[in-house]
Amino acid sequence: MRDYFLHHLTDREFEQLVALICTRWFGEGLTPFAEGVDGGRDARFFGTARTYPSTTAPWHGHIVVQAKHTATPSASCSDSDFKAYFDEGKKSEVPKVERLIKEGILDCYIVFANRKLTAGADEKILKKLRSLPIGDCAIVGLERINQFLRENPDVARTLPTREFLRPFEFEPDDMVEVITAVHGAIQMDGSRFSSASDFESVNKKKVKNGVNRMSDAFYKDVIVNTYMPLFGKLKAFLENERNRAYRDIYHDVADELRQKIILFRDRFDRFEEVITFLYEEVRTKRPELKGKRRYVTFLLCYMYDDCDIGERENMP
Repeated sequence: MRDYFLHHLTDREFEQLVALICTRWFGEGLTPFAEGVDGGRDARFFGTARTYPSTTAPWHGHIVVQAKHTATPSASCSDSDFKAYFDEGKKSEVPKVERLIKEGILDCYIVFANRKLTAGADEKILKKLRSLPIGDCAIVGLERINQFLRENPDVARTLPTREFLRPFEFEPDDMVEVITAVHGAIQMDGSRFSSASDFESVNKKKVKNGVNRMSDAFYKDVIVNTYMPLFGKLKAFLENERNRAYRDIYHDVADELRQKIILFRDRFDRFEEVITFLYEEVRTKRPELKGKRRYVTFLLCYMYDDCDIGERENMP
């Protein structure tokens, strides 16, 4: 799933994106973000929303929009600094919401945040807001914003055309050549593979995973359980002198990726985000790989496990 790296935007750029989304959801009458007398910044709409939350039951009345941007790539709506907006304290938005309700200029309230919104993370916040005399309220997290951008590429194209919005460029031609050869030599049957995993290697990789910020869940489920049983076959394929040309291409690809990952590593949080980004690069640029796409992840996981990409364990 594509990530638009919204944590790299400025606060104002994120507000501009939110305003574009709200114009689609609510209508052209949206008043863009502006600073109020209390120093807060809101966007506002009055009328009947076009499509939000649905065309059959759209919001109606005075809609107040807020945008809460963070530069932290792994931020969540469960984090204390986000919850502080709705708890008692200096950062709280609740007194402002109460005041706007009393003034008759807030019927519905929506907050956009470029943070992960896990199931149930918004329930406590929304419960508190819905205890006020308000029509409805909502929190829109990173997943929904990214979904909107995928469904509306014209809006995605309005994002600042900075090089950091794409972590780095990668042309997958050489990788595809290796994948095609590996696909012909190594068969993957079923969703899990029966060969034994090298658990001694798994234990040794715990330090490497910590250095590279590879999550235990991804390493165990994707690398160990899914692809590691086939690493021996891939190693044998690459070491076979008949496949010397593919081995040379493999090392060229790994060397290019290693250098780019080192240079742009700070644009990702977990290392699996690097793997997912590269998978998406190959998937979108080489649609002819349909039916072989799992070999992209297979090859990248092998590169990681074989220390061709990613930092090695710290030496004593």
